[in-house]
Amino acid sequence: MKKQLLLIFALIFIVASSLEAQDVKKNIEDGFVEMQSAIIKKDFEKSVGFIADEIFTIVPKDQMASLLEMTFNNPQMEIVLRLPENIKVSEPQKEGDKYYAVLSFPNIQKLRMLDTNGLPLGLDNEMVKGMNANFIAAAGEDNVSFDDETRFFTVTVNQKAVAISENGKDGWKYLNYDKAQAAALAPLLPKVIVEKLQ
Repeated sequence: MKKQLLLIFALIFIVASSLEAQDVKKNIEDGFVEMQSAIIKKDFEKSVGFIADEIFTIVPKDQMASLLEMTFNNPQMEIVLRLPENIKVSEPQKEGDKYYAVLSFPNIQKLRMLDTNGLPLGLDNEMVKGMNANFIAAAGEDNVSFDDETRFFTVTVNQKAVAISENGKDGWKYLNYDKAQAAALAPLLPKVIVEKLQ
């Protein structure tokens, strides 16, 4: 009887631990989607509240919202974002005094360049040609397309981000990670997390 009770308690503990891990992963994903939603709605002040403090050693916090606003309200660039789907979240792990989890998801970005009159530019424009070459170099030729009619680039990348928390349960903040910024971002993260991002 005693062994059966111990077995029941062990099973309850395992189930409870599994449910708690699922809740933490859901919190991580929900916070990330909320941050992306704020960017899409151009609520840059709100979105900055979700950004990991580590990045503010590179770009001061008070300048981050302005930088996002300049990027997404640039009159010579039209960016169409959508909420990320199929987000995979790794098990959070403690490194030093913080917890980290890696998020992976397919990210589809659409953008086009506009002239001073707000008309979309085509591949005959030198700047657009250069962007096309940069996108292909970063994402691969199979992941970049240009629509001659709408003049939108569609770039598909396997995006990664890092979720960071003080307690490993809530208060998650995020750091988007891409190869172009890897050298600048790597020193902000524990080596074992950087290895998971590569």
